[in-house]
Order: sequence, then C-alpha cells, then structure tokens
Amino acid sequence: MKIIFGLGNPGKKYERTRHNLGWRILDRLAEPLIDSGIAKFKKKFQSSFLTATDPETGTSLMLVKPLTYMNDSGRVVQKILQYRQEELTNILIVYDDFQLPFGKIRMRPKGSDGGHNGLASIIETLGTQDFSRLRVGIAPQQGRIADPAKYVLNNFNRAEEKILAKSLTEVVEAVQLWLDDGIEKCMNKFN
Repeated sequence: MKIIFGLGNPGKKYERTRHNLGWRILDRLAEPLIDSGIAKFKKKFQSSFLTATDPETGTSLMLVKPLTYMNDSGRVVQKILQYRQEELTNILIVYDDFQLPFGKIRMRPKGSDGGHNGLASIIETLGTQDFSRLRVGIAPQQGRIADPAKYVLNNFNRAEEKILAKSLTEVVEAVQLWLDDGIEKCMNKFN
C-alpha cells in the first residue's frame, strides 16, 4: 500500500491557509475517488483518511490528513505506519514550504525538516529522515515577511490562488508518477 500524508491544521479557521496546502492537495487527489464512489474519508487514528484501490493499476492507496495540529503530525504518521505495518519507502509526505518559490514543487527521497515544524515532528517521532516528501512552495512573491508564522497562517490571496491552480495540477501529476514509477522518475521530471 502507498500512503500519502498531507500536512495541515484542523479547524475551519485554518482551512484555506497557506499552511494547510497539504490537506488541499489530498482533497484534490481524493476528488475522483470520492466522485466515483470508490472511497470516502473516515476518521480514526487522530486523522481523516480514505483508502482505495486504483481500478486500472491495482495499486492500494491511503490518503491521510493528520487531525493533530501541524507540530504533532509525527504521532499520526507513526500510528498509521504501525497499524498498516508499512515500510517508509511506501510513504509520501506532502506539505507547504516557505523556503521554496511560490508554486514550485520539489520531490526528495529524504532530508532535513528545513524549518517546517510538521516535518520536524515526523522526523523526531520516526527517528529518521529517510522518507519521500513533496514540497510545494509558498514563499512570498514580494520581499521579505516580518513574521513567517503569521504569513503561513493567512489565506492565499487571489493572485496566489491563480498560480496555485496550475501548481496543484502539476502536484497531482507528480504524485501519480510517484505512485506508478517511484521517486527517481518523479524527481527527474519535476525537480
């Protein structure tokens, strides 16, 4: 089974914020599965998740949105991995990246947290940096931001939403390539 974790924060006030981009990506990935009646989100393991099997490829897939706050995402990742008895090579963490130019995506097979608290929680809880991640850039387009924490907890503006629409299409393609062919081919095409 392939498991994709989208990082975000629970609650209506965080729903459309930059820091909830991981959840928005999972919603986008889930749309065709939900629309076709193949799957729906359920709640368990302090998460909202769905499981499905791709009718064309036979690949089993789990999409997971941790319902803990961002800084405690690792606990959910660990619970799901233990329950599913899944290897780290079969997971992908999808999240926003303040250091990456807005709308750009980067796939990596491992690495540091890069200052992202959700990723730091996962690395600390699992005791390793060796898992795939897909970073989606949310860096400010004009100048520096005095308070990055405040910036990531604000909603996207209209201009950003337009850029994001194109970026989300690319993210879905990248995830599909990761599912079908693995991290190396995905990195070669999208990095």
